[in-house]
Amino acid sequence: MGYRRCRCAVNGMDQLRSRPLVDGERSHRAHTSDATHWTTSTPSAPAPGWAHQAFSRALANQLDEAVCAAKAPFQVAEAVNVRSEGRLFVPDIVIADDSAVDWSTTVVPVEAVLLLVEIVCPFNKPQDRVFKPALYAQANVPAYWRVELEPSPHVIVHELSGNAYQEVGILKGQQTATVAGAFTAELDLDRVRARFRPTDACD
Repeated sequence: MGYRRCRCAVNGMDQLRSRPLVDGERSHRAHTSDATHWTTSTPSAPAPGWAHQAFSRALANQLDEAVCAAKAPFQVAEAVNVRSEGRLFVPDIVIADDSAVDWSTTVVPVEAVLLLVEIVCPFNKPQDRVFKPALYAQANVPAYWRVELEPSPHVIVHELSGNAYQEVGILKGQQTATVAGAFTAELDLDRVRARFRPTDACD
């Protein structure tokens, strides 16, 4: 995906329910009111849009660069499995403790997670804004960032307070952010949209 990785490079929250596939069947993600799960039927919701995926990649890269610059003991990845007491989450971006991740890791224990990020999808707004953060707080994840792409990309920062998240700030444009008190990141949220301009986007 074009990542610069001095760490590893990470979509929606999934609760895994599966059965063996029969010949000719294909697995799809289908969104329901209680969770996202794997099914063998025709998908009932589309894959994330281009803006969602572009922003996820760009933000993960910027967080990865911040981890490297700070020499912080964390790894950054997109859309990886995070397990918590029988639930399997697949957030858009995960920052996890370095000691819990290696090249062969397929599932990250939630206890090792510092930050989870979800990018709001048009068809998944209630889950991204209400359902997922409630579950992540229940799992004691220290920080949750919710990305809203409209009217312009911005990040709503939440940190755990007791058994629920409290909103502590909103990140827009070029800004320095503290990631769950562990390290700081120089973010440029406008650069993602700028890349769609044909002239000076990659200068």
